[in-house]
Amino acid sequence: MRNFLLATAIAAPAVLGLVVPNGQEILNPPKAVHADILDVPEGFSVDLSAKRLVQFAPGEPAVWMTELDKITAKAAGKKFFDITDVQDLEESVREMSFKHFPPISSQDKVKEVIKTLSTDGPRAHLEKFTSFRTRYYRSETGRQSQEWLLATIQSVTAKSAAPSIKDSITISEFPHSWGQNSIIVRINGSEPSEGTVIISAHQDSTNMWPFLPAPGADDDGSGTVTILESYRALIAAGFTPKETVEFHWYSAEEGKISC
Repeated sequence: MRNFLLATAIAAPAVLGLVVPNGQEILNPPKAVHADILDVPEGFSVDLSAKRLVQFAPGEPAVWMTELDKITAKAAGKKFFDITDVQDLEESVREMSFKHFPPISSQDKVKEVIKTLSTDGPRAHLEKFTSFRTRYYRSETGRQSQEWLLATIQSVTAKSAAPSIKDSITISEFPHSWGQNSIIVRINGSEPSEGTVIISAHQDSTNMWPFLPAPGADDDGSGTVTILESYRALIAAGFTPKETVEFHWYSAEEGKISC
């Protein structure tokens, strides 16, 4: 069975195709390959036959497909959003007004913070983060990696945050049904009505076939540990922003899920 799964993973992008509303062929599984005959390895919570609502382009009708179809479309390089849980997403998104950046005014403060940045923390964190076999959002190791990341963020905050700003920092999880939660760290601004600045990375990883190893050092382990180091340096310097600043570590980016 393992050889069959591997062969399917390698062949899938070339042999599978599905017709979407614009006539583009994406997925049309051969009769011999169906979700109900593929074994899901232990440590993964994936129903390959589950129906998902997927949108391939703005303004186009969404189409229903199986989780296996979706995995195959991604492996073939197709761009889409899984909107199963937020089917009114397009209607609820409002156009954002363009905001001009203010003149640069804090060079001296920034230079002092930059001096405190180090590659030691990111290197150690990345070595640990990539030691999880995969950070696929529907896997047990994906959940474990998120728990490790949350604990690391909490530890960095406790050890590094200047006493003057500790009370302005909150760390929370944004829960997801698949178990690997997103993480949000918030530094309250002195003038929160000015808006919120978001600095983000995605914590999950995947291979073309999600049951294969996916250490994800550069997609997006490097982004995850880099913004964590930026966060550490800022809070150690007693950073008090005018606008509220949030650091986000997203789950399920590789699943293209809108939530």
